[in-house]
Amino acid sequence: MGGIREHMPEELGQGVFDLLVIGGGIVGSRVAFDAARLGLRVALVDAGDFGGATSGASARLVHGGLRYLGTGDFRLVRTALRERDVLASRVAPHLVRSLPFVLSAAGGRRQHSRCAAGLLVYAALDGFRSLLPHFVTPEEATLLVPPLSVEDTASHAVYYEAGTNDSRLALATVTAAARSGAVVANYLRAVDLDLAPGRISRVSLQGRRGEIAVKCRAVVNATGPWLDLLRTMEDSACEPVTRLSKGIHVVLRPDEQWRAAVAVSLEGGQHLYAVPCEDRILLGTTEQEYHGDPAAVAAEPETSPFSCKWPATSCALRCCGASVSSVRSRGCAYCQGGRKRHSMPDGITFWPSGRAAWSRWPEAS
Repeated sequence: MGGIREHMPEELGQGVFDLLVIGGGIVGSRVAFDAARLGLRVALVDAGDFGGATSGASARLVHGGLRYLGTGDFRLVRTALRERDVLASRVAPHLVRSLPFVLSAAGGRRQHSRCAAGLLVYAALDGFRSLLPHFVTPEEATLLVPPLSVEDTASHAVYYEAGTNDSRLALATVTAAARSGAVVANYLRAVDLDLAPGRISRVSLQGRRGEIAVKCRAVVNATGPWLDLLRTMEDSACEPVTRLSKGIHVVLRPDEQWRAAVAVSLEGGQHLYAVPCEDRILLGTTEQEYHGDPAAVAAEPETSPFSCKWPATSCALRCCGASVSSVRSRGCAYCQGGRKRHSMPDGITFWPSGRAAWSRWPEAS
């Protein structure tokens, strides 16, 4: 793609595109890929690196959302599990691989029965396609996760999710979009929108070489936490439709090799997990409402996962680390359950995206 990229900014100013996708994260790149495969003339642009914001700061997981069983959202879990399996088996098996999880919970026989029921339902929603979850002894649990502190009354079960390299998966999707005919270019920031629903719209992009005017028939806003910022370019009086959430992960260097990730349920419904990633461990995550500039998000000691008290069954993490953070769109006033696209009166179609995009593959129809 190296030789092609030099000519792509010039192509953006030529002719009329059927679709302009603004935002080159996992959602925007997938929308561009699917649209290009359908034969549309598509352009995909991003203000920075492709997959360089929320889509490059995930927990490196593609998961079905085990914890959402507690809220009764079985449809969401079933959909996420199906998409996880498709990613791992057909779309990107070289980037999405099975990852064992150790689920630890204290509470005696009652908690043991609850875990067993939850994992059975989880496997059933997956159609029993993956390796079946099973309980393990404390000794087997510590072989998988060496620093795991175990109690006689604790239950330990192993179930399976999938791990990925989020940045590589996003870039692979951008590459697939380009190979399907989409014009892709980054470091182009949208600075003005002149939308004309049903007619030809005009979007001004500012880049290192100056300003480019792109003509298109439709615009998709896939900018994640910047979604409302882009909408205000067309209508400065529009009401916000998103709430932002900041999540923090702590990056740790383990003393011993981990063979599995670990998930722990905390009091008050909170959850913590630790995921092996290359030669590091990602500990996360927090969730805190955020009101600032998404580009200025930063980790703070008081919101670190280390500020939470881990129960006796949790990991005794004897290592030093650094905090990293990301921000996502937490909710959408136009969302009424599930994953949806939305068409606004101003002519923009948008997909609310987020830090958990890896468990919810975007639909372009």
